[in-house]
Amino acid sequence: MPKFRYSLIILLAGLSLFALFNLAGMDFVWANLLYNWQGGEWRLQHHWLTEQIFHQGVRSLNQVLMLTLIAYYFWQRLYRKQQNAAVQTLGLLLISVVLSFACIALLKRLLPTECPWDLQQFGGSLPYIGLFTQRPAEMPYTQCFPAGHASIGFAWIAIFFYYLRIKPAVAKYALVAALALGFSLGFAQQLRGAHFFSHDIATALICWMIAAAVFSQPTLATRMKALFTKKAAWTKPASQVENEQRSPL
Repeated sequence: MPKFRYSLIILLAGLSLFALFNLAGMDFVWANLLYNWQGGEWRLQHHWLTEQIFHQGVRSLNQVLMLTLIAYYFWQRLYRKQQNAAVQTLGLLLISVVLSFACIALLKRLLPTECPWDLQQFGGSLPYIGLFTQRPAEMPYTQCFPAGHASIGFAWIAIFFYYLRIKPAVAKYALVAALALGFSLGFAQQLRGAHFFSHDIATALICWMIAAAVFSQPTLATRMKALFTKKAAWTKPASQVENEQRSPL
């Protein structure tokens, strides 16, 4: 129950922050500051630091990291036949990260939304159509929500839950690192005009909820097993149950 309560508090806080930026207009206040700071254009859109390092470079590093961890996991499971807690938890970590990437990619296709650089007020050619507003059929299809690149950092929120099981003392530092990476990558994209801040908030929330759900499954399975064990005990004669409770085995 406490873990569920914490996740609910985080969800409500994140949704409130998302509403502040996406619905109350703070997205445009922040984007205007970045746009005007660059002289009324997205000068950093194709800058080597934001595009080649923070965008292309980090994406390539993440792909290498994912392939390495997947190969290591299957090497442990299939070759070394390891099924200890550390390997099983690594499997949950990989499932959570992959599901986060997949979910963000799917939502980007299902929820067409303009990037700041697409909009007329930021040098683009399109009007702003809100996330919850029906789009005109003639508008081009854009894929800017939620933030895909920031998910490279936020998907690794799952490492917080990983270390809670393997090495709890490290968990909070892992969470800080994942959040710092996600918001840093998100900020780099905001500087390029690729995303509003609310896009990053949505991605962080989605990745958090996926990780919390994936790592709650063993707990759920344990509870279900206990539930069915109790039900099985109810079907036994009272004398048999009493004898089993007295037995040390």
